[in-house]
Amino acid sequence: MPIGTLSPLPSISPIKPLKPLKPLKPLKSSSAPQGAASPGPVANGAAGGVVAVGGDEFVVAWSPTRRVVNYRREDGSILEKSRGSRSWRNNNPGNIIAGSFAEANGSIGSDGVMAIFPSRKIGRKAIETLLRGPSYRNLTIRDAIFRYAPPHENDSAGYVNYVAQETGIHENTMLSALLIGDLRKIVAAIEKMEGWEEGTLRDTRASQPPSGAIVSAAQVAQEWMKIAEREAALPEDNRTEWPDSAPLGRRENPRILEYLNSCDFYASDAADSDEINWCAGFINYCLENAGFVGTEHPGARSVFWNRMHQFIRLGQPAYGAIAVLRDAPFDDANWDNGTGHVGFIVDSDSDGLFLLGGNQSNTVKISYYKLPIKDGYGNTTRRLEAIMMPRMN
Repeated sequence: MPIGTLSPLPSISPIKPLKPLKPLKPLKSSSAPQGAASPGPVANGAAGGVVAVGGDEFVVAWSPTRRVVNYRREDGSILEKSRGSRSWRNNNPGNIIAGSFAEANGSIGSDGVMAIFPSRKIGRKAIETLLRGPSYRNLTIRDAIFRYAPPHENDSAGYVNYVAQETGIHENTMLSALLIGDLRKIVAAIEKMEGWEEGTLRDTRASQPPSGAIVSAAQVAQEWMKIAEREAALPEDNRTEWPDSAPLGRRENPRILEYLNSCDFYASDAADSDEINWCAGFINYCLENAGFVGTEHPGARSVFWNRMHQFIRLGQPAYGAIAVLRDAPFDDANWDNGTGHVGFIVDSDSDGLFLLGGNQSNTVKISYYKLPIKDGYGNTTRRLEAIMMPRMN
């Protein structure tokens, strides 16, 4: 190892039919949302940011469970590597430990200990850079291996013998004396010694639902959208937060508490309050009353987590899909904490989305969201993290 039961809907007069479906425009910045399902920790300072590898642009990688590594592309799709060797899963032929050196040489995450590189090529290049660096170049092959794979963790002598036999280069040869071709023989031997064994690949880009499936889902979206529009048609006082300064008994809107009751709300917050962020409560209420599976969680990020696999991830806006907006900071790619917003997409233009949702200016209504939102310094403060379509039952 190198060092380095929900209440029934209210009785409301029928509303006018929903408008016919129409194609929605892609956002100007991309045809795909920013972000992806269940992303992992971002490696700070990764060299080069987005790394282009064979047409793929991996921006972050992480290990959600043992023997699984996920690579997220800029378009939000995920390449999953499972089984196989640790070095193969991490694109890290030398099993280089995560840290500043790995980050400076292109790593885009870690599995908790080892660095994860966007490609095997970049992982190999990191070994080469390490051996040509000041900590190694003036060492013999033997001394370099004993530093790279120290005896308290490895059979260092056996490691040296293997590299010498594999390359045909004597163990007392100085690394600084090696031509690049011979150095790369050393790198290849290290890769073999560290145990490169391929496993299983699964690419969400290949499993994206066909357009027909999206159209069918959008047609079914009429079911939860009828409920959403019915709620939006309620008198304003019935669908809006009530101020805490109001007389006792008029401080919490029971309709909003009903939305929250579709989540595991009371288990997570003892206070019956309509001031809690309730946009996800509204989404869950509409889905569950239409007979679909919600997230059972009051947080906007719960739609993004997609833990019950109840949503299809889309690459472009679609009527009735759920837009997941995320607020800065964005460094926790698991999104375990932090704020955001969710709403049903009803239309889009090149700059943003029209969402029908709850907790939009403290009420249920259609609002326009320009995306992304940047502050005066050009930093993104809110972005579109995902577009999720509930699966048909």
